Amino acid sequence: MAINFEEFLKGWLAANDLSTAREVNSGLCEDFAIDLSESLPEAEVLYTEDFIDWDSDDYPGGHAWVSYQGKYYDAECLNGVTDWKSLPFFLRKLQRSSDCKLTINGGPA
Repeated sequence: MAINFEEFLKGWLAANDLSTAREVNSGLCEDFAIDLSESLPEAEVLYTEDFIDWDSDDYPGGHAWVSYQGKYYDAECLNGVTDWKSLPFFLRKLQRSSDCKLTINGGPA
């Protein structure tokens, strides 16, 4: 059974009184990932903790997403990516981390 990811997201946003996918990824990512996985045979819900120890200095924050047919999906990435670190949630965290390092190190010379 094929699923229309955009229609799924629209319906999920409406049912949860949300306007944007980013809102989903700001606290409701696990709920979304579970609901999406239930619509996809053989999908698996994954969590940041599956890959990075939450005590690690590299821990980007908690997130949940779906692994399905070799790609990773969340509310902001309906086309899927082949590397979970390419999900927008993680790209934003990496950017913030880079920005912080510049500040901590005193900025460019």
